[in-house]
Amino acid sequence: MSGPTELDSESDEGILRIKRGDYSAELSNICKKQQYAAQFASNSTQAALLHQCIEYFRHGDIQA
Repeated sequence: MSGPTELDSESDEGILRIKRGDYSAELSNICKKQQYAAQFASNSTQAALLHQCIEYFRHGDIQA
């Protein structure tokens, strides 16, 4: 994962700031732990769910 990226948008109502990467170190650690946990899943459905969560945390896209 890359470092933080900011995207600002202004309107009459205020400023919206989206910042990516704030928790990249923490999410990377979570992904490692989920990969380890997937080895001990009770069935393929549990393993698939863990792998889907890993992909979501890596890419931020629920369809990933």
